[in-house]
Amino acid sequence: PIARALVPNVANPVSKRKAATLEEGKNPNPKLIEEHRKQFMWQAFAVTYDDDGIPSKPTVARTSMILTEDDYQQRINFLEEWNNMPDNTAKERAARLAFRQKKRQGYRLNKQYRVQEASNGTKELKRRYNEEEDNEEEDNDNNSNSNSNSNDLSVCHTGNIFDVIKSVHLPDHIGAPVLRKQIAKQWYNIPKKFIQMFVEQCPNCGK
Repeated sequence: PIARALVPNVANPVSKRKAATLEEGKNPNPKLIEEHRKQFMWQAFAVTYDDDGIPSKPTVARTSMILTEDDYQQRINFLEEWNNMPDNTAKERAARLAFRQKKRQGYRLNKQYRVQEASNGTKELKRRYNEEEDNEEEDNDNNSNSNSNSNDLSVCHTGNIFDVIKSVHLPDHIGAPVLRKQIAKQWYNIPKKFIQMFVEQCPNCGK
């Protein structure tokens, strides 16, 4: 009988790359993450960092769905006041009516948003889910796909947008199309362009 030649056991280079990518996603390099954050925040909102790592104030377009941290907190404070003014006496009811007539934007905001207390005691802004909503401000998957669940969606701001996208992107380094759909299940106001930007700047995905 003819002896069968021994074939060396060579690891598949594609499998090796996938394994390395998964390992990097599980144990990301903190220095690379911070470099990625600075690059993203600069390109998205013109944010710079001083020698102590303190960021400058972000620049956000007036038509943007993204809120600054200050605007996010102001919206929470406004809705808290709108909904929690006392109305036990005629004087209190008159004061509440006067406030609401002066701040009529509250009727719209209260219909669109609500405030929720998180498990750590902080207040979070939620977008009330509206299946028929057609957003005209920015191209955003939340309003163009068929969001199957009827839960209200979390609202993002400039201070947490990078970490929100990162939390979904890692550890598997999900590509932009799937990443957009995953984010849209939980978050209201993260436009496609920022998700695409994040993936393109990722130290692993952008290689």
